[in-house]
Amino acid sequence: MAQPVRREVCALKSAAPARVIRVAEIVGGLDRGGAETWLVNVLRALDRSRFSVDFVVHEERSYPYEPEIVAHGGRVLRCLRPDRPISYFRRLRALLLEHGPYDIVHSHIHHYSGWVLAAAAAAGVKRRVVHGHLGARKSDLSLGRRLFTGAMTTLISRYATGGLAVAREAAPVLFGARWESDPRWRLLYCGIDLAPFSSRTPERVRAALHLSRECFVMGHVGRFDPQKNHEGLLAVAQEVFRRRPESHLLLVGTGPLRGAIEGRVAEMGLSDRVSFLGARSDVPELLGAMDVFVFPSLYEGLPLAVLEAQAAGVSSVLSTAVTEEVLVAPELVQRVSLSAGPSGWADAILGAPRPTAESRARALAAFEGSRFDVRMSARALADYYAAG
Repeated sequence: MAQPVRREVCALKSAAPARVIRVAEIVGGLDRGGAETWLVNVLRALDRSRFSVDFVVHEERSYPYEPEIVAHGGRVLRCLRPDRPISYFRRLRALLLEHGPYDIVHSHIHHYSGWVLAAAAAAGVKRRVVHGHLGARKSDLSLGRRLFTGAMTTLISRYATGGLAVAREAAPVLFGARWESDPRWRLLYCGIDLAPFSSRTPERVRAALHLSRECFVMGHVGRFDPQKNHEGLLAVAQEVFRRRPESHLLLVGTGPLRGAIEGRVAEMGLSDRVSFLGARSDVPELLGAMDVFVFPSLYEGLPLAVLEAQAAGVSSVLSTAVTEEVLVAPELVQRVSLSAGPSGWADAILGAPRPTAESRARALAAFEGSRFDVRMSARALADYYAAG
């Protein structure tokens, strides 16, 4: 069912505000993940005479995007130990008071955002925005997790003056099943930067990775996290390797489970067929070197990697946990149930059409000026911030 325009943040022209709007984005970290990359792309597009944006992170270490944020006039502020909520609350309140005053606190850290927004309210921040980036988990939650999410959802309802979700499936997770009846909640589809997809050098990328032109290349971009289902991906890849020996799997990303997945690859005897590429700044080029993009997630919000794969013109095989809202070039995408098992997934992967120059050009054209073009989502977010 089409989403009514009134429930979606739209990119509309608005009058410039009389003063700079100060925003604190609470992100936890600034690695090259989907939400973080989107925010940095938005920062590049925002008018610095209208907006001043700082980022609050939860670790002491430096991050890949930090120098660029500073170059754009923002600050990266550290509020450590969210696992100690009472002291974290006090530190965040003090940080917002010290570096403010902020007009808006915009939290991107899922259910814990309830605690963040409570601290922002204690610091006197008038506009407190929560952003939902994840869909509902399909697995059962422990009693402790259910109690936590229930408490945080209550805090979100109490302290959020507004809320955004990246897709319809993500909205009920933080806002409740009847979210559409509350005028605070809206959809804002995250966009991608299309510029890196206009020039492609797949042969050069394959050569750098020591992959021949004849090699059948599968790829995945995603954080090493249970949600992304790397264990299931390896089982699918093993079946593809059995049927088509001249195949290879590229894994792009980092995360807490990377070591365990590397160990599993070694146990399966697949180390020479699987490449761990880590966090990369050249994801568009890597996608262009793939024959098929594989994404067997257990649950999702609106995964930007799937948008990027389509913009690159690559055939994609996705789990049905990925919302249909993400389909911009549907002729490139197959959604397959996880219940199909490795055999069913291998059928879809090996039957997917290989990209051509024409299919790549059509796919990229479909993104131009769409709601998934980062220029449009940046305008939409700017207008949302400026609306007061």
